Amino acid sequence: MRSTDIAPVLEFLRCPTPDAWVEAALTRQELLLIDHANCEKKAASTALNLMFRYSGDVELLGGLSRLAREELRHFEQVLKLMRERGIAYRRIDAARYAQGLRELVRTHEPARLVDTLIAGAFMTMGVLLPGALLDRGFEAHVGGIALGIGLGWLIKSTIDHVKGESYES
Repeated sequence: MRSTDIAPVLEFLRCPTPDAWVEAALTRQELLLIDHANCEKKAASTALNLMFRYSGDVELLGGLSRLAREELRHFEQVLKLMRERGIAYRRIDAARYAQGLRELVRTHEPARLVDTLIAGAFMTMGVLLPGALLDRGFEAHVGGIALGIGLGWLIKSTIDHVKGESYES
Protein backbone atom coordinates (compact mmCIF):
# COMPACT_ATOMS: atom_id res chain seq x y z
CA MET A 1 0.00 0.00 0.00
CA ARG A 2 1.31 3.43 -0.88
CA SER A 3 1.25 5.77 2.04
CA THR A 4 0.17 9.38 1.80
CA ASP A 5 2.31 12.01 3.48
CA ILE A 6 0.15 13.33 6.32
CA ALA A 7 2.79 15.76 7.61
CA PRO A 8 0.67 18.78 6.50
CA VAL A 9 -2.27 17.42 8.51
CA LEU A 10 -0.13 16.87 11.60
CA GLU A 11 1.34 20.36 11.25
CA PHE A 12 -2.13 21.88 10.96
CA LEU A 13 -3.72 20.01 13.89
CA ARG A 14 -0.69 19.81 16.18
CA CYS A 15 -2.10 16.87 18.16
CA PRO A 16 -2.20 13.14 17.47
CA THR A 17 -5.25 10.91 17.37
CA PRO A 18 -5.25 8.61 20.41
CA ASP A 19 -4.65 4.93 19.68
CA ALA A 20 -7.72 4.09 21.78
CA TRP A 21 -9.89 6.10 19.37
CA VAL A 22 -8.51 4.19 16.39
CA GLU A 23 -9.11 0.84 18.10
CA ALA A 24 -12.69 1.82 19.00
CA ALA A 25 -13.40 3.12 15.49
CA LEU A 26 -12.18 -0.09 13.89
CA THR A 27 -14.84 -2.00 15.82
CA ARG A 28 -17.60 0.30 14.45
CA GLN A 29 -16.81 0.39 10.74
CA GLU A 30 -20.44 0.63 9.59
CA LEU A 31 -21.07 3.72 11.70
CA LEU A 32 -17.73 5.15 10.62
CA LEU A 33 -18.69 4.92 6.93
CA ILE A 34 -22.16 6.37 7.53
CA ASP A 35 -20.63 9.27 9.46
CA HIS A 36 -18.04 9.79 6.73
CA ALA A 37 -20.75 9.98 4.05
CA ASN A 38 -22.70 12.49 6.14
CA CYS A 39 -19.57 14.63 6.61
CA GLU A 40 -18.92 14.74 2.86
CA LYS A 41 -22.55 15.69 2.19
CA LYS A 42 -22.46 18.41 4.85
CA ALA A 43 -19.22 19.83 3.44
CA ALA A 44 -20.81 20.09 -0.03
CA SER A 45 -23.93 21.66 1.45
CA THR A 46 -21.88 24.21 3.38
CA ALA A 47 -19.98 25.19 0.22
CA LEU A 48 -23.26 25.68 -1.67
CA ASN A 49 -24.80 27.68 1.18
CA LEU A 50 -21.75 29.94 1.27
CA MET A 51 -22.07 30.48 -2.50
CA PHE A 52 -25.57 31.86 -1.99
CA ARG A 53 -24.63 33.90 1.07
CA TYR A 54 -21.57 35.53 -0.57
CA SER A 55 -22.75 35.70 -4.19
CA GLY A 56 -21.00 39.01 -4.81
CA ASP A 57 -17.47 37.61 -4.42
CA VAL A 58 -16.66 36.00 -7.79
CA GLU A 59 -13.28 34.63 -6.69
CA LEU A 60 -14.82 33.02 -3.61
CA LEU A 61 -17.67 31.61 -5.74
CA GLY A 62 -15.20 29.81 -8.01
CA GLY A 63 -13.40 28.17 -5.09
CA LEU A 64 -16.62 27.19 -3.36
CA SER A 65 -18.03 25.72 -6.56
CA ARG A 66 -14.95 23.53 -7.00
CA LEU A 67 -15.12 22.53 -3.34
CA ALA A 68 -18.80 21.56 -3.57
CA ARG A 69 -18.13 19.33 -6.60
CA GLU A 70 -15.13 17.72 -4.91
CA GLU A 71 -17.08 16.98 -1.73
CA LEU A 72 -19.98 15.52 -3.71
CA ARG A 73 -17.54 13.23 -5.55
CA HIS A 74 -16.23 12.07 -2.17
CA PHE A 75 -19.81 11.53 -0.96
CA GLU A 76 -20.52 9.37 -4.03
CA GLN A 77 -17.34 7.35 -3.48
CA VAL A 78 -18.26 6.61 0.12
CA LEU A 79 -21.85 5.69 -0.89
CA LYS A 80 -20.44 3.28 -3.49
CA LEU A 81 -18.30 1.60 -0.86
CA MET A 82 -21.28 1.39 1.49
CA ARG A 83 -23.41 -0.25 -1.23
CA GLU A 84 -20.61 -2.76 -1.91
CA ARG A 85 -20.60 -3.66 1.78
CA GLY A 86 -24.40 -3.77 2.10
CA ILE A 87 -24.52 -0.77 4.44
CA ALA A 88 -27.65 1.39 4.27
CA TYR A 89 -27.12 5.15 4.25
CA ARG A 90 -28.89 7.13 6.94
CA ARG A 91 -28.60 10.58 8.40
CA ILE A 92 -26.90 10.85 11.77
CA ASP A 93 -26.37 13.84 14.01
CA ALA A 94 -23.16 15.83 13.80
CA ALA A 95 -20.34 14.81 16.09
CA ARG A 96 -19.77 16.90 19.22
CA TYR A 97 -16.48 18.06 17.68
CA ALA A 98 -18.20 19.58 14.63
CA GLN A 99 -21.07 21.00 16.66
CA GLY A 100 -18.65 22.61 19.10
CA LEU A 101 -16.74 24.28 16.27
CA ARG A 102 -19.96 25.60 14.71
CA GLU A 103 -20.97 27.13 18.03
CA LEU A 104 -17.78 29.22 17.98
CA VAL A 105 -18.60 30.88 14.64
CA ARG A 106 -19.33 34.57 15.15
CA THR A 107 -22.57 35.94 13.73
CA HIS A 108 -21.34 39.27 12.31
CA GLU A 109 -19.52 39.83 9.03
CA PRO A 110 -16.81 39.52 7.90
CA ALA A 111 -15.97 37.38 10.96
CA ARG A 112 -18.79 34.94 10.15
CA LEU A 113 -17.23 33.96 6.80
CA VAL A 114 -13.73 33.73 8.24
CA ASP A 115 -14.88 31.63 11.21
CA THR A 116 -16.97 29.36 8.98
CA LEU A 117 -13.99 28.68 6.71
CA ILE A 118 -11.65 28.09 9.66
CA ALA A 119 -14.14 25.75 11.37
CA GLY A 120 -14.53 23.86 8.09
CA ALA A 121 -10.76 23.49 7.78
CA PHE A 122 -10.51 22.07 11.30
CA MET A 123 -13.41 19.69 10.66
CA THR A 124 -11.78 18.47 7.45
CA MET A 125 -8.31 18.12 8.90
CA GLY A 126 -9.78 16.63 12.08
CA VAL A 127 -11.16 13.80 9.96
CA LEU A 128 -7.97 13.25 8.01
CA LEU A 129 -5.54 12.41 10.78
CA PRO A 130 -7.63 9.64 12.33
CA GLY A 131 -8.60 8.67 8.80
CA ALA A 132 -4.98 8.11 7.87
CA LEU A 133 -4.57 5.89 10.91
CA LEU A 134 -7.80 4.06 10.16
CA ASP A 135 -6.76 3.56 6.58
CA ARG A 136 -3.85 1.52 7.84
CA GLY A 137 -6.15 -0.26 10.29
CA PHE A 138 -8.70 -1.09 7.61
CA GLU A 139 -5.92 -2.39 5.39
CA ALA A 140 -4.65 -4.58 8.23
CA HIS A 141 -8.05 -5.69 9.52
CA VAL A 142 -10.13 -6.00 6.35
CA GLY A 143 -7.65 -7.66 4.04
CA GLY A 144 -6.76 -4.73 1.85
CA ILE A 145 -10.19 -3.11 1.59
CA ALA A 146 -10.08 0.36 3.08
CA LEU A 147 -12.43 3.33 3.03
CA GLY A 148 -13.06 4.08 -0.62
CA ILE A 149 -9.92 2.94 -2.37
CA GLY A 150 -8.05 3.65 0.80
CA LEU A 151 -8.34 6.99 2.53
CA GLY A 152 -5.21 8.00 0.69
CA TRP A 153 -7.36 9.47 -2.12
CA LEU A 154 -9.25 11.67 0.35
CA ILE A 155 -6.16 12.69 2.26
CA LYS A 156 -4.30 13.59 -0.93
CA SER A 157 -7.33 15.46 -2.25
CA THR A 158 -7.68 17.57 0.87
CA ILE A 159 -3.97 18.29 1.23
CA ASP A 160 -3.86 19.33 -2.44
CA HIS A 161 -6.94 21.49 -1.89
CA VAL A 162 -5.26 23.22 1.05
CA LYS A 163 -2.21 23.84 -1.17
CA GLY A 164 -4.50 25.32 -3.85
CA GLU A 165 -4.18 22.38 -6.22
CA SER A 166 -7.15 20.57 -7.74
CA TYR A 167 -7.89 16.88 -7.33
CA GLU A 168 -9.60 15.14 -10.22
CA SER A 169 -10.92 11.63 -9.78
